Amino acid sequence: MTTAASLWVVAAIGLTVGAGFFYCAITLTVLTVISLFLLNKWEKRFSAAKLMRELKLEIRPGSAGLQDVISELDRYGFQISQLIVDKQVASVNGSLLSVSICVKLKKTKRFVEVFSKLAEIEGIFRLETLT
Repeated sequence: MTTAASLWVVAAIGLTVGAGFFYCAITLTVLTVISLFLLNKWEKRFSAAKLMRELKLEIRPGSAGLQDVISELDRYGFQISQLIVDKQVASVNGSLLSVSICVKLKKTKRFVEVFSKLAEIEGIFRLETLT
């Protein structure tokens, strides 16, 4: 429930008390507290999925690019949930490793900053994000 909706419910409870319907006001108060508690838990559970991002990279084999990416993600506090390194793919730049990394974000605003830092790492030829 939004803050505005909560304020309307509190106003309705106040009117109910003012009109002398005390049992109704108590029931409404209990239902409101329960719904706010349950909706808060439900929102946290389903909004966690929005905090997952997948990064796809192409890295030169033998370079420290992958280690630099992992340490940069760790430095910003992102949790790596999955790391997949595929076989080498042929490219114009020679053979490259295809890497997929699933990360759990703490703050979405910092992801843009981290993404730009990752793009600067030497040995990375391609970097993209999937939501």
